[in-house]
Amino acid sequence: MNYDRDVKNEDLRFANDAFPVKACFDKRCLRTQSMRHPQIEIKYFTKGSCVILCDDQSLAVKAGDAVVISPFQKHSTYSTDLDCRYHLVNFDLHFLQGGRLCDVDLNWLIPLQEGRLLCNRVFHEGDAVNTEIAGLFDALARSGKAHELSVKAAIYRLLATLIESHSFETEAHGGRRTPKQYDDALRPAFLYIEEHYGESITLEALARECNFNMKYFCRIFKQYTSQTAMEYVNQFRLHKAEVDLLSSKNSLSEIAEQNGFFDLSHFSRYYKKMRGYSPSQIRKQDVDEPLLEND
Repeated sequence: MNYDRDVKNEDLRFANDAFPVKACFDKRCLRTQSMRHPQIEIKYFTKGSCVILCDDQSLAVKAGDAVVISPFQKHSTYSTDLDCRYHLVNFDLHFLQGGRLCDVDLNWLIPLQEGRLLCNRVFHEGDAVNTEIAGLFDALARSGKAHELSVKAAIYRLLATLIESHSFETEAHGGRRTPKQYDDALRPAFLYIEEHYGESITLEALARECNFNMKYFCRIFKQYTSQTAMEYVNQFRLHKAEVDLLSSKNSLSEIAEQNGFFDLSHFSRYYKKMRGYSPSQIRKQDVDEPLLEND
């Protein structure tokens, strides 16, 4: 089944419209149909590992990791373990807005509610956002007279930490999103990788796009991304190949070649090194119809 063509549009229902928050704990992760909904979604993984597809990006997560999925963002999951589990919460951002709009509403809550702010990254254990997400689930698990107030306060703290840590990206014209942490001087290199990842890419070509000599380019690329340029290229190719693995019926050889891995054995080795399992294992465990989570 092609997830790009088959997207399930949902509008989640809540037991209490005045407090539109829905949570569940230790939920088993299955393969899910690609879906989108107007509510924000947060997953905190407690066991195993999984791949989450958000739009055209793949996020590999493991126990202790957390992800934030923006309203209207297309997403699906594929468990890479027999028993992968996570805590899940969905909530509607409208209930956070007061009767009189302020700068927080105009600059953050409304753009987030409209799907114009995205958070395409994994928050690992020890990260400030991850800590706030864990705190949110602690509040959700408790009961008492102040339960709703505690949950609402935890959501506010989480959103404040997301904003302060520059975790949101703005969806730009044409759907292309450039991480804010990347310096403007490197943007031509990232655009070049995005447009030519299926071809042979050299350091010389990337440096030339930025009008830098190669030594200087390599130094500032590592400074801004904590990766070498070729590590970034290969991981970008891996993400694109992973989307194809989960959404197309093309052969492994075709997927490898289309995404810049011109040697199938190299692609398989690299994939297993980065993910802990081989691309062929996904195909062996694949099913014609995805299992749907009852979110």
